[in-house]
Amino acid sequence: MRHIKRFPEPAILKEKQTEWQEKYNAKLDADPHARPDSSKYAHKEIKDTLYAMSYGKCFFIPILLKLQRQDGSQCYPCNRGIGSLSGF
Repeated sequence: MRHIKRFPEPAILKEKQTEWQEKYNAKLDADPHARPDSSKYAHKEIKDTLYAMSYGKCFFIPILLKLQRQDGSQCYPCNRGIGSLSGF
């Protein structure tokens, strides 16, 4: 595995940490097997920080997250699976 240097925590996480943690704790009280709401990581500031930390590569497999196709369109292989890499 390669080392990933952590960047400073995005401001949105600092601002919302208490609120989001309280909601998750309430969810855990109702269901001990509850998982955190992953939609929080869809925030642009969080995604941009994670993208910068990984140098534009997937954290799990060594490919670029955003590839430029020969026709000029963009491809996001991690979002669509490995099969979308055909033709590169």
